[in-house]
Amino acid sequence: PGGILASFGQRFGYELNGVDFIADPADIEGYLKSLSLRVGSIERADALTWEPSRKFDIVGSFGFIEHFENALEIADRHFRLVKPGGHVTITMPNFARGQWILHRIFDAAQLAVHNTKIMNLRFFREVALRNRATLLHSAYAGGHFEFWPDHSERPPLVKKAMWRTANFAKRVLRRLPGKTNPFFSPYLISVFRAPE
Repeated sequence: PGGILASFGQRFGYELNGVDFIADPADIEGYLKSLSLRVGSIERADALTWEPSRKFDIVGSFGFIEHFENALEIADRHFRLVKPGGHVTITMPNFARGQWILHRIFDAAQLAVHNTKIMNLRFFREVALRNRATLLHSAYAGGHFEFWPDHSERPPLVKKAMWRTANFAKRVLRRLPGKTNPFFSPYLISVFRAPE
């Protein structure tokens, strides 16, 4: 926890604020300060009910909204936390299409806790429309293929089949033109500008 915040601080010099339901805020704050980054407030709270005392220049979530059936409402909440004209960024894994097949076969437990219906670029356009925001960027990311299952133990034959399938897919898909594809690229990323 705090790694993505650290990246924002290191690359852009922002003051870092955050909310986490599980991680200890003192640990995150200590980690960020150990990197000599400017830290505002790191709080332990439920992000769905958290009411900070101010609005922010940038509000981001990374691998969060895809755990909710009401993902559009969760996305709307980002815009309630950002300043007028500020930026919202939402990223998520891509477990839809070809990735869905791999996860269904080899990683059904992780697939079950993800809302794959929102894992497409159309979802980001709908978020922008609902919030009268400008969609500055939406794309698949992370190359043509990556597959990461959860860390639970599997029988050796299943594990072997899983990694052989993944390695074969990686070899084949790297020949595709461009840098990403909607079927197997591992992430989706979006950046919005909130209305003034």
